[in-house]
Amino acid sequence: MLCAVIGTPVPGRSRKEDRKYTTLFQQWTPPAGYDIKAMYFGLDDTIVGLVDVQTSAVFCEAIFPWVLGWEWKVIPVIEASEMLTIVQKFLCLAGQSSRSLARNSDMAGRHRRPLPVQMGRLGAATRA
Repeated sequence: MLCAVIGTPVPGRSRKEDRKYTTLFQQWTPPAGYDIKAMYFGLDDTIVGLVDVQTSAVFCEAIFPWVLGWEWKVIPVIEASEMLTIVQKFLCLAGQSSRSLARNSDMAGRHRRPLPVQMGRLGAATRA
């Protein structure tokens, strides 16, 4: 599964911890099944990556060294053309559902709107 991975440093992390993570990253090798397509580092120490992950276990193995010093957001992503196909399918289904719902409500007669309710004395509800 293709994912966007965004890591932000935990607030209050010391420079010593920053150096420790830099050294760890230089020595780290991603596990098999964790294919880094792109990785970027922000000036605010944010990490943004695009990774292809085979299993959730592989993802856990890859991210484990970084869980204490970083907060992570993982977003499954797909190509725009695939998303458009999914959206078009949904819109077709939603359109069919809307037409079906409208047809069924026409058969049942006119829609009845609830009468407005006002609070009467001592909190009793009364019809307006």
